[in-house]
Amino acid sequence: MEDEHDRLREMISAVSFAILNARNRAPRLDALRLLRQRFALHCRLEESIAQRAGEAWLDMLCDDHRDLLGMLDRCRPSLMDGDDALTRSLLEDFADALAHHDQAVDMPVFRLISGTQANSSL
Repeated sequence: MEDEHDRLREMISAVSFAILNARNRAPRLDALRLLRQRFALHCRLEESIAQRAGEAWLDMLCDDHRDLLGMLDRCRPSLMDGDDALTRSLLEDFADALAHHDQAVDMPVFRLISGTQANSSL
């Protein structure tokens, strides 16, 4: 899962650069749509794996994913309005919230799953 997180962070960085630096609105909106689709795919992957951790953990993970996707959704109006400062701030907030999510939610959930799998093989 760590490789997936690394690839996702690289993609977020590259797409955020495109969103903030493309001259025309259409490619910026396309980049945001691509970022949201890729992150939604990542969320579905994590949630399918996390089902093994139990309902409480899965609910927390899903709630966090919903909040993070909502943060990306809030970028669209600022892009439409041409508010580059707000768009930059929203993308930075998303990246910060995602980093916190990885540490506070993903790591404990996937440690629990790894421990459960290791214990079940004993």
